Formats: sequence, C-alpha cells, structure tokens
Amino acid sequence: ITISPVLWDQCQEYVQSGKYIGAIPASYNDERNGYMYYPSDATTNLNSTWAVAKLDYVVVTPISMKYKYDGNPQSIPQPAMVPTGHEVLVARLLKLNPTLKVLDTEANDKRNLARLVRGDKGSVIMIKDYAEVLMQRSMYKERLQFDAKPVFTVTYFMPFARKQTEISVQDIQKIWGNIALLKKDPKWLKANMPQDDE
Repeated sequence: ITISPVLWDQCQEYVQSGKYIGAIPASYNDERNGYMYYPSDATTNLNSTWAVAKLDYVVVTPISMKYKYDGNPQSIPQPAMVPTGHEVLVARLLKLNPTLKVLDTEANDKRNLARLVRGDKGSVIMIKDYAEVLMQRSMYKERLQFDAKPVFTVTYFMPFARKQTEISVQDIQKIWGNIALLKKDPKWLKANMPQDDE
C-alpha cells in the first residue's frame, strides 16, 4: 500500500471513483459508508478495536477569560478557530451549534493559539493530546488553558473504497487486525503521539 498526502476533497473524489483504494484517517458517516468499507462496529463503538485513533477535541481559551466548558456548545467563545481546510471539523461544530462563528483562516493550531496570546477574542478547537503537549511551552503555559471535557470525540478509521479491486475483503480485515495489534505496541504508540516540533 502506498500512502499519498492529498487534500481531503480530492481524496474523497479519488476514493469514490476507485482511483484510490482507501482513505486514512477517515471518520464514519452514512455518506462515506456508501462508497467505502468500514469495520462492522464503526457506527456504534467509539473505542473500536479496528480504529486508527480516537481523538477528543477541546476548547482552548485565555486563562484571563476564566472560561470552563460545561458541555454546552452554545457557550463556546466566538469565533471558534480551527485550521484551514478542516471542513469536517467545521461541520461538526456547526451541527452542535448552527449559530457558532467558526474561523478557519490560519494554517495550523499554533497560529490560532498565537492569535489568542496576542489578545484576539474567541477560542481554539483542537485535539486534546496536542493541546496537552503545546500547553507545556512557556509562551502558552501561563496564558492559555483548556478544560478536560471534550466538545466531541471522533474515532478515525482506515476504510477502503467499495470500487477498488486490488485488496480482497479478507485482506482488508487482516489490515484492520494489524492496526489493532500496532495500537498495543508501546514503541509504536510513543512514535505516534503528538510532538511539539516547533
């Protein structure tokens, strides 16, 4: 299997046509299930054995705001900033709160956090594990905070195109089984944890 990094929209187009054999990582929804094979428990189990990862998304705000996310998406400080190109993340936020102003003009989480440090209003929605790593840096540690309660949790899989003919259903199951084994390997887990790469 060859992995090629491409924009999400292009990836979906190629998977639907069968040009690409699958996508990684991809969360489950009914539309994608129409053109990709997912593990049998993808619709019901956030802790699926065959998932690539399960990620919590949290709200990061300035400490001075004294904000605590209580599970009410209506309370998220606006604008809620996310990296550009994350259409799925934007869609999930707007599904929770259709009136939420979402800002996706910056390339990554660090640039969004820098806006908060500079005094911009709002919040940053990002992966909890990565927030924990970045909040150890002095430029963020005394200025920004996040609550452990996630806004939502997303489970990501490695689904395969229904139109592809290169890999049999049996081999797909073997690949998912290998993913489950990898997640039990401490060395692999450590290598795939979020890193503060400056």
